[in-house]
Amino acid sequence: MRYAIQIYRSSGEYLYEDGWILAEELHYSPLILRRLAALGAIEPSGGRLSPWDVQKVDKILRLRRCLGVNLSAAVIIEELMERLDDMEQEISRGSRQGPRAPF
Repeated sequence: MRYAIQIYRSSGEYLYEDGWILAEELHYSPLILRRLAALGAIEPSGGRLSPWDVQKVDKILRLRRCLGVNLSAAVIIEELMERLDDMEQEISRGSRQGPRAPF
């Protein structure tokens, strides 16, 4: 299962042509963003976040809020959910290819 957010904006002034978004325009706590970067969950570049990082931050903060876990635990849960999603896709691709021949 994939989770996604849609970013609504009144103007594109903070969305760069390369698709990166100014972190300060998203109203995240700078401390949270620094912690997430230190944990390796996101990779900000020059004060900007990729849309993928924005999705991850939202998912992590939602997990933190809904499950009542700390930030580190929310990062671990998000990473495990991504791995599980990748495995499900891999299994799905394998089942569409048909049965494998025995060794």
